[in-house]
Parts: sequence; structure tokens; C-alpha cells
Amino acid sequence: PHQARDAVACTLMRGAAYYHEGKFRDALAHFAKAVDRDAKDADAWFALGAASEKVASSVAALDDEDDDDEQQPSKQQAHAAASSFRDDQIAAYERCLALDPRHAVAHACYAALLHASGAVDAAEREYRAALVRAPDHAAAHAGLAEVCLSKGDTDAAHDHATHAIGVLEAQLRTIHGVAPDHRGRDDEDCVAATTSRGDELHGLLASARWCLACVHERRGAYAEAVALVKRVLDAFDETTHDGALLLRAGSSPSTTLRGEAASAPSRETDDAVASASGGGDATTTRAPGRPLCSREDVERTLAHLEAMLRETGVS
Repeated sequence: PHQARDAVACTLMRGAAYYHEGKFRDALAHFAKAVDRDAKDADAWFALGAASEKVASSVAALDDEDDDDEQQPSKQQAHAAASSFRDDQIAAYERCLALDPRHAVAHACYAALLHASGAVDAAEREYRAALVRAPDHAAAHAGLAEVCLSKGDTDAAHDHATHAIGVLEAQLRTIHGVAPDHRGRDDEDCVAATTSRGDELHGLLASARWCLACVHERRGAYAEAVALVKRVLDAFDETTHDGALLLRAGSSPSTTLRGEAASAPSRETDDAVASASGGGDATTTRAPGRPLCSREDVERTLAHLEAMLRETGVS
């Protein structure tokens, strides 16, 4: 038994090393092997779900590369493969939670999947379950803020978005504090890991600020909404993302991104599901109704809010 547990632990460690190097398919293979060796290891199932999510996201990105030819066989194959990996992700998180109902990060990751699929009530239950066990889980607060906003509970949305922003800003201060040490070493993997983690946190922070901006806009507090959308614009300069942020439609400030005006978000993905970071705090999801927003989209929203501020004179 001890040898078997050691073998599982060793396999998980190898998989984790691949995961942090960005070699997600290799990580997935090792996590699958760990599950085969011990199907009752909740952490192995969680790791399998996280790696499946990363592979699904990379495959979905290939699926998005050529939108002009929907009949292209490689595109159809990529779409099918992404769907398969997402199914594996859901099954892995469900199995993890069946084995360990106290696994806060798995609750948050599963909630993001449910939220992306439109199962809002189920997502809310999972977000709340995560927060019972990890009260400062930033992604759970950010996701729950969006759920509350979609249900019209602006007070709860405000509280959860504000909490998420505070936690994320503290985490980013920590990362920026250790990044120079990483850069001082000849260690490209450390630098890449720090950069990737920072990007994930900046992306989630932008989503939380976007949600809070919507709360202020609904309350007629346009000055506060403008200030937050300006901070969302900062995210385009603070990350290495290639020109787009994922912001949930339906909880976006102004008519510009609610589909009521002529201008619309730059593009939408269909039936892609969530991602959980390696540490479980950050989530960048692609799902129905959650568009990739370009800098120009956010700038149009900012212009609309500034016009509303001038028109109403309300702060």
C-alpha cells in the first residue's frame, strides 16, 4: 500500500511539473495514470480535471482560428475534441467532489463550468460551497458576483465583486514582489510561470471590476463606473494576452455591450467551458454569451458611460 501511494504521489508530481511548464497534454497523461493507479484519490481527479480544461482550451483556440470555413474537417475535429475534453473535465470534478466534498477549489472550478453552461442556480450552489470552505477564494467571489448581478441582486454583487478585487489586488502585489527575484535567476520556467499566473489574475481582476462597474451603472453612479472601466482598460497593458479579455455578457456596463446598440462585442465563442488556474484562484472562461472583448469594445463602453455622466451630471 505504501509503495502504491508513493507511486501515485510521484506520478502526480511529474504531472504537476509538466502542468507548470505549460505541457498540458503530458500533464494530462500523468494525471490519468495516477487516477488509474488510485481511483479514490480526490486530488488526482482534481488534477485530471484541471489538465483536461487546459487541453480543452488549447484545442478550442485551434477551433476558433478559421471561422470562415465551418466545413473544414480539421475544425470539426478540433471542436469534437474540445467537447470531449470538457466532458472529461466535468466528470473529473464530479468524481473529485464525490470523494472529497470539502475540496473548495474543485467546487469553484465545477461552479465555473456550470455557470458557463447556463446552469446558474447550480453554479451559485457550488460557488457558495467553495466560499464556505475558502472564504477568500477570488474566483468564487467573482463568479458569484456575476450570478447575483444576473438575478438583480446588486447589493450582493457589489459585495462579492469588491471582495474579489481586494483579494486579487493583494495577490498581484505579492507576485510583483517576487517577480524580480525570478528574473534575477537564470530560470525561464519560473519567469514564465510568474507571468502566466499574473495574466490569469489580471484577467480575473478585470472581470470583477467589469461586474462592479455594471453595479454602479445600474445604480446611476456613472463616475464610479467610468473609473472601473478605465481600470479594465489597464488590463490590456498589464498582461501578455493577445488583444482580448473575457467579460461576461449580460453583466456588462452600458447598452454598448448588452446588445442593445449597433456595436457589439468583437466575437463570441460557442459552448466552450471554463478554465481554472493551477492554483484554482483564477478562472478565464469561454462560454455562450461570454464574448472576447477587444480594447475597442471596452473603449466604446467607456465613451458611452462618459456620455451618460455628462448628460445626467450624476456621480
